[in-house]
Amino acid sequence: MIIGITDSSLFDTWESFKERVVTLLDSDLDYLILREKALNAEEMVSLLLEFMSATDNACRKIVVHSQVEAARHLGLTYVHLPESRVTEARRSHTKYSYSVHSVDGLKALEKGTLFTLIGPAFETACKPGCAPLTEEAMKEALSVFDENLVALGGVTVENAKSLKEIGFEHIALRSSLMTVENPLELIGLYKEMGF
Repeated sequence: MIIGITDSSLFDTWESFKERVVTLLDSDLDYLILREKALNAEEMVSLLLEFMSATDNACRKIVVHSQVEAARHLGLTYVHLPESRVTEARRSHTKYSYSVHSVDGLKALEKGTLFTLIGPAFETACKPGCAPLTEEAMKEALSVFDENLVALGGVTVENAKSLKEIGFEHIALRSSLMTVENPLELIGLYKEMGF
């Protein structure tokens, strides 16, 4: 499984960002976390409606980051929450995914999540100064919570093989998907690796 994560700040124009999102929704990407923290609920709903009008894949691939009410308003099923908001998931039928940054964070989760991101797996420009988890910690994470556990942070075509070697079947990509010239080719390379 390959999860994409949006970041509109990496684009020169809002239109080019929206075009990239539609391209990704129509690709072999499994899910796309719409992580646009600067948008308020009304703006998020408007953006989601644009994507829902542009492609039939929007409803089954978009995971709304943090904005539970915007997702519910449109009847969308998937919401992504940070580790600090885990308890909110128990209040609805919505399918949640999470981000955690330690094995202890995984232990607080219940089974049945859509997927769970753990990282950073490698050094990443997105989180400068944040040390990546050790290989031992990543292995322990898989032993504690192997249900759709997704490695995030600094994943590249060059280092993804090491994730496979320790047992990861799923990865998440943000900056590379937003900035690469041909995202479909990049997704294809990871799919060939078995993600």
